[in-house]
Amino acid sequence: MDRNRSLSQSLWQAFRRYALLPMIMVELALITIYVVTNQWVTQQTKQELVETALSESTQIAKRQATVVDAQLASVQDQLALYRESIAAVLDDPRITWQGHEAWTQGANGQSFTQEALGKDGIAAFYSSLTPLPQQNLDRIEQLHLLTPVMRQMVAEDSWVQQVYFNTHDSLNVIYPFIDVGSQYAADVNIPKFNFFYLADKKHNPERKPVWTPVYLDPAGQGWMLSVIAPVYKDDSLVGVAGADVTIEKLVNYLTHTRVPWDGFVVLASQSGKILALSERAQQRLDITVPKSVAVKHAKQDEIGYQSAALSDIKGAEHLLSLWQHDHDSLEAIALGGMSYIAAWHPVAETDWQVLVLVEEEKLLARTNSIYRQTELLSLILLAGLVIFYLLYFQFVKSRTYRFSQRLNRNLKKLSDALAQTGRQEFELTIPDLEAPELNRLALQITQVAEQLRSNLFSLRKNEARLRFALESSGESLITQSIEHNRVEVTDNFEEISQRPERVFNLDEYSSWIHPDDREKVKALRLHAQRTKRPLSADYRLQRKDGSYVWVQSRGQVLEDEASGQALIIGTLTDISERKAIEQNLRAAKDAANEANRAKSKLLSSITHEIKTPLTTILGIADILRFKLADVGQRDSIRRLISAAEHLNHLVDDILTLSKLESKSLTVTIEQVVPQFLIAETIDWFSETLETSKIQVQCELLPNAIELKADPIRFKQVLTNLLSNAIKYSPKHSKVKVIEAQTEEVYTITVKDEGWGIPPLYRARLFEAFNRFGREQTSVEGTGVGLAICRELMRLMGGEVSYQPLEQGSAFTISFPMR
Repeated sequence: MDRNRSLSQSLWQAFRRYALLPMIMVELALITIYVVTNQWVTQQTKQELVETALSESTQIAKRQATVVDAQLASVQDQLALYRESIAAVLDDPRITWQGHEAWTQGANGQSFTQEALGKDGIAAFYSSLTPLPQQNLDRIEQLHLLTPVMRQMVAEDSWVQQVYFNTHDSLNVIYPFIDVGSQYAADVNIPKFNFFYLADKKHNPERKPVWTPVYLDPAGQGWMLSVIAPVYKDDSLVGVAGADVTIEKLVNYLTHTRVPWDGFVVLASQSGKILALSERAQQRLDITVPKSVAVKHAKQDEIGYQSAALSDIKGAEHLLSLWQHDHDSLEAIALGGMSYIAAWHPVAETDWQVLVLVEEEKLLARTNSIYRQTELLSLILLAGLVIFYLLYFQFVKSRTYRFSQRLNRNLKKLSDALAQTGRQEFELTIPDLEAPELNRLALQITQVAEQLRSNLFSLRKNEARLRFALESSGESLITQSIEHNRVEVTDNFEEISQRPERVFNLDEYSSWIHPDDREKVKALRLHAQRTKRPLSADYRLQRKDGSYVWVQSRGQVLEDEASGQALIIGTLTDISERKAIEQNLRAAKDAANEANRAKSKLLSSITHEIKTPLTTILGIADILRFKLADVGQRDSIRRLISAAEHLNHLVDDILTLSKLESKSLTVTIEQVVPQFLIAETIDWFSETLETSKIQVQCELLPNAIELKADPIRFKQVLTNLLSNAIKYSPKHSKVKVIEAQTEEVYTITVKDEGWGIPPLYRARLFEAFNRFGREQTSVEGTGVGLAICRELMRLMGGEVSYQPLEQGSAFTISFPMR
């Protein structure tokens, strides 16, 4: 709060903040609710219109796609009947070539009809690739008999442009008649066209009618697609029957489809090439779809249908990506800078999509107009509210000023009374004020003055008590002022420093601090003053006789209300005895660490000295086992080897423990397959298992996983756990090795049916040289195996744990899944 602000200004500000502004916020909230509600209603209306348009567009797309589907299916059914007719007359020995005059030979080896065979008949063409002696002209005569069938297909179905039959030796019979001599290339290879090879055994093993992609018709009818069906004789492909549908017929059909809201229909391939688009739609999308073209002398497939693509329209990439995932859907999209409601549906027999587009702007034109009118009304309401509150603010401000003048007179009387209290003049007389509330406040001020007098007396008494308590405890109260370069202490400071003075220069006091501690103490002072946090420091202070004493200083930064300066107030305690004890403890710890290092070095030296002759004993014993003929001697050697191997294992464990304690053992982490390591470890115990009649059962994961671990240390951990399980299990019992995995951890659990571990020893389970009361049993061991397991698992990033069982024990090693 600004102390220079007048009471009237404060009242006016409070009134604005807590009365006027909340009212304005309420009014604005109501207007906002009105605007938001209106927007919500408008948006709901828009959404309903959009959903209606989407539904209608979807129905149109499905309807047009269904019509195209039905028309193409009708053509396909007619072709199936045509194929059956061909199969019935083809290669009929009764139907032979009649030597028609219209049949002639071309200059380049081709043969063809110059005019239709019969009235309104067929045209035939034999490629020069088939020599004259090999040409089967009887087939032309046989197809000639089917001229009425072909004529009926073309006449009854407006979509069928032409009907034909092609053979594997490049014979083409087509209806209606065209000038095949000038249209076809002399060496045209019919099997190289998709309207032939798509019906062969490789592409159509089911031998059913199929539709081709769009291709350029070698008969000169432009871009079209065909339904084709193979004709077989004795499982041999003789030829392919086909019926053509031109792209132009599809264009004429779809461009005349009426769409509500001035929409239009687009026919496009799955890859985005536009097949049919009206002139009006081309202008609105700013794109040109070229007309169909004719070609002569085509010798092979021309399937690269040259047309405008949807990708040429700005924003169509999103539509094309939707087609790849959903071939039948609807969406609101932006094309060519305009927003459209789009719905599409596939044509079943082709890779085409029927796309219906409706401009969202035309769909929502009326709704947008209503919304703009509502926005104008909202602005008018807001302007009226602003004018009203400006006038209201001016009125309230004048009333506030008059009220503040009255209040100032009463507050001055109260202020004078408080000033008397500040001067410790507690006998107050306050005249009657103009309001009951102010009179009650005056009464409370007089009561507070009386309470302050009582508290001041108590404070002085408590200060005396505190000083006495500090003097009794041997601590000295110390007050430091960095700004005034001043230090004040109490009487006990003389016992600590042998100096009777109570006030010192701060620089002088700092000179008594040991040179090694001086900068640290100075930095702590500045840090405490800056952060206002408690201060605690141990340092050496020089006594008057020149000796040093360890002291502990604790303090807190406080503000001096009189001067406004920061003071560090705390205590100073002699801690020389405690420091001496700490130094003795550190010396004892260093001695213990040195003894532990000597023990590790001794263990390492002893085990290395034992391992060399032990290796020699094992080698010689192994040789003797195979050379001795006496069975009793071999059994003794076997026991000798077993004892030596046990001793060798103990030596390895002690070496490992020694390296772990000296922090000199390292692990090599690599990708391992735990199931392989489990199998190798169990195989190592095969002789022991045979002797003890103990059975090891494995419950492994169905699929082996990979894990990051040290393979040698992994096997060492598993060996120790299996060794304990086998040693402490009775004969003819079972030991289980269970593998498990979750998203976070991989575990191997070793369960036995042995004695178990009493609760008394479980807290010290992983301590070295601890056998948990089994020292006097016949089971061999040193009690270091579990301690080694724990340390090795920590080095590999895992852990080992124990779970008691009703009979036996379970140890689990776990690795995090990285």
